Amino acid sequence: MLRQKKDADKEDIEYQTITTPRGKDFHLTLSDGTKVWINTESSLKFPSAFSGNERKVMLKGEAYFDVAHNDNCPFIVCTEGIDTKVLGTKFNVCSYSKEQRNITLVEGKVEVSNTLSKETTILKPGQNISFDNEEKPHIKEVNTAVYTAWTEGLFYFEDKPLKDIMSTLGRWYNVNIFFENENLYDIKFNFWASRNSSIEEAISLMNNLGKVNIGFENDKIIIRNN
Repeated sequence: MLRQKKDADKEDIEYQTITTPRGKDFHLTLSDGTKVWINTESSLKFPSAFSGNERKVMLKGEAYFDVAHNDNCPFIVCTEGIDTKVLGTKFNVCSYSKEQRNITLVEGKVEVSNTLSKETTILKPGQNISFDNEEKPHIKEVNTAVYTAWTEGLFYFEDKPLKDIMSTLGRWYNVNIFFENENLYDIKFNFWASRNSSIEEAISLMNNLGKVNIGFENDKIIIRNN
């Protein structure tokens, strides 16, 4: 069930928080016209109306932003240890955990700042930045569709480790994942499917690739050697 709550900070600015449970996503338009797609098992905290010289929101999980342009009032997405600052652009932010933090720029320009090291990086369209456990940034050219396909109702993975794929499927279908062998974690897959398909259909498509044996038993996904 989608939850919505309100609170206030010291300046009496009214905030709202949208939270999406497993298996659900949500789309909304903020007061400045910025469009936001919130992925499953995520939350976004934002003011009912922006004021002052910046537009700041707080994200846990994943969201895609189509930011309304304003030269005089930057838009800032705050996640765990990372601030992403733009004037108006399209980008995806993923921060489900410290080990899964990345920002993908579709168009325009973004400034990504590590709040601990104070290091700042400017991304160009088609680039993705991720951070390791030591807060070191890694930038690479990517197919942005891989990172934004979820907004179109798709799972889309390119050369992705099985552990990451299963983590995504587990969140969406609200099931637990069990690997019989840790050596299976890093097997790479190219795979796509509709998020409207059943869990059985998604598993069948992956099994057809012949790399592993994936079963669905008692509301659990179990991955075994082929």
